[in-house]
Amino acid sequence: MSTLSQFVGLTSTQSTQLYNCDTTISSRASPSSQMTGIIKSIQRGTINLTSASSGTATISSVTTSKAVLYFLGYDSNNDYIPDAAVRLSLTNSTTITANKNGSTGIAAVNWQVVEYY
Repeated sequence: MSTLSQFVGLTSTQSTQLYNCDTTISSRASPSSQMTGIIKSIQRGTINLTSASSGTATISSVTTSKAVLYFLGYDSNNDYIPDAAVRLSLTNSTTITANKNGSTGIAAVNWQVVEYY
């Protein structure tokens, strides 16, 4: 503390008070002790649909009533829009299912599952 006092022009008492204040704030401001969080887990992935009209992805188990499946878009080489359209569903606690209307073309479907507390 004496080096800090000399460097910034504080008296020894001021330096000690500043040090004690910093220690108190640091111990109270720990995010892990202050925040319980609202997000339990986030999982992301891609389901590749080739000639099949449906496919699945296995995820770590989630509580389905506390989880939300987000559609993050898709890429398809099918020019016929109705056949290229895809749907996602959280089938159960460990499975995501992707379906496309047609069986032609390739689609890469991107998804994210967020489980909340």
